[in-house]
Amino acid sequence: MFSFLKRKIPLHPVASIVIAGLVAAVLALEFGVVISPVADPAPVPGNAIVSSSQPSSAAPDQPVAAASEAARSDPILQIEQALVEETQRSIRGIDPRLARLLAEKDFDSLRDELLKIASVAVADNNKVRLGYILNLLGQVSIQEQDLYSAKVYLLEALDIFNGLGDEIGVAQINMQLGRTHLRSRQIARVAGTAYDELQVGRWYLVNKMPDVAEEYIRNSIRRNMTINRYGSAASAHESLVRLYLEEKNYGEAQISAFESARMFAASGRIDRARNVLESIPGDITQQWQLAELEVEIDDRYQEYQDGILQIERARDYRRLYFYYRSQGDQERAWKFRLLASNSLSQVSKRTLFHRQQGVLALLFNSNDAKELAEDYFVKAMSTFDLNGMDTLSEETSTLSKQIY
Repeated sequence: MFSFLKRKIPLHPVASIVIAGLVAAVLALEFGVVISPVADPAPVPGNAIVSSSQPSSAAPDQPVAAASEAARSDPILQIEQALVEETQRSIRGIDPRLARLLAEKDFDSLRDELLKIASVAVADNNKVRLGYILNLLGQVSIQEQDLYSAKVYLLEALDIFNGLGDEIGVAQINMQLGRTHLRSRQIARVAGTAYDELQVGRWYLVNKMPDVAEEYIRNSIRRNMTINRYGSAASAHESLVRLYLEEKNYGEAQISAFESARMFAASGRIDRARNVLESIPGDITQQWQLAELEVEIDDRYQEYQDGILQIERARDYRRLYFYYRSQGDQERAWKFRLLASNSLSQVSKRTLFHRQQGVLALLFNSNDAKELAEDYFVKAMSTFDLNGMDTLSEETSTLSKQIY
């Protein structure tokens, strides 16, 4: 389907980028917490937070400790593992409880806590601390694939470090902005692969090869779920319904139909959800099961509608944030930023990601993401090299090599 794009963008699964780290030494300086220092041999100028690929002396959290053999043998996975470990140390330097939230991938709670710390930095007029907390907020947003928020946080941090004349801080933000665009390109490739697999699976289904078709369709579902494309996953489940009905495997057909209907309803497509249920022959599904499921999809659709209202409320709070920020009232502005974050924390992922670009648009725009990622990485590496920060330069170079 996308052969002309594949020549420019190879489509295959990619490992998710992890949060890049910040050195504990400056966090100890900023927050008064003593952590085992890990840094480059060369002296670090300015207020830099420098990440390291050396393992932490502290006992690692479970997700970090569970590195696979592949991670130990693959240079790219090694650097990602090092960045995860450094982030654990950096978050722990602020508060060990935040390290636990990161390990548990409780991003909503972690983001809220970091925003509270940032608001205190605003009240104290501590721009250095605010810049580094915004850096962490951007990295957390990259981890949860909220790339729009990541750019907002990182560009604000970039503005702060430019104003302070902190070239190391600017370089670190450039590294994270590069990762943001790199992640955008990776998501596009995964989405393209998932789309291709679904079309191939449907072709095999039409040509009476259900065993082959099922593998492709399930691969498509798995990939779409990793990048929060729930509508596409629901459509793939709908294809499985047809497959199982043709095989007279009514139990699996019912399971796939129910899952497809739930996903469509939770993504705001209630009519599509009901159409899926109507595709199931009445003699293979008990009436009470259908009645219960209809109530469930109505509840999920109502949750979606409530979530849309919360998103709109958060947008209003963000507008107030930017208004008061432009007026120089930073403390009041940050109160509205906290309110915006609290509103979004009540919204499900399926609602947050309900409206996404089509695959073709994603692939086309990823060409721009590639160029932007390269530009940011080059800027970051140039500064790191000039200041003798070999570790950070190598990490940035490794990330840059993942662009293709």
